[in-house]
Amino acid sequence: MKSKFEQWFQQQPFYLNMRFIYGDQLFTSENDVYRVLAVQIAWATWQEQQKRIDSIKTKSIEQALKLSSMSERNNKQAEIIKEQRKLIDELQLKVSEDSRILHNIINIERNKCDGLQARIDEAIKHFNNVRNLGKDHSVYRALKALKGSEPKVQEPQACDHIMTEKTQFGDLQRSFECIFCDHKTTEAWVTKHE
Repeated sequence: MKSKFEQWFQQQPFYLNMRFIYGDQLFTSENDVYRVLAVQIAWATWQEQQKRIDSIKTKSIEQALKLSSMSERNNKQAEIIKEQRKLIDELQLKVSEDSRILHNIINIERNKCDGLQARIDEAIKHFNNVRNLGKDHSVYRALKALKGSEPKVQEPQACDHIMTEKTQFGDLQRSFECIFCDHKTTEAWVTKHE
């Protein structure tokens, strides 16, 4: 460190005057103390300034490392956000596609129901044209069944319907609903008919 100080000292404008006055004794020292008081004062001052410079360099390096770490963290967060947006876009596309498919299935089923209803209405119209039939006649009984005058209570049957869970937060019991019709049921019925 003294050699750096002495190099610095030799580059100062007062060096030639000091060298002329003290000659070769200018940088002579004992016990790490320069004999020439002016050189010793410059040395002590230089050391203090070096400590400050080193402290500033250390702080600068620490700040640079913190900034680098923050930048790296920000880049990672930006990458995570980018991946989450991509996942959200994919999920929205999937939901949109599933919604389109479900609407198509609902329309198909609705058209089937409308077709069946039209057939039933046509059959009732023809049955109503039949006169003077006794109550035991099979046509009369069929007409009553089509009109719903002979209600039958039966347990819901397992079918091709797809049951989806409709349980909401806070519900004490899980509930399910068919995506094709308004059939609602409980977990026990779904488990029994799977």
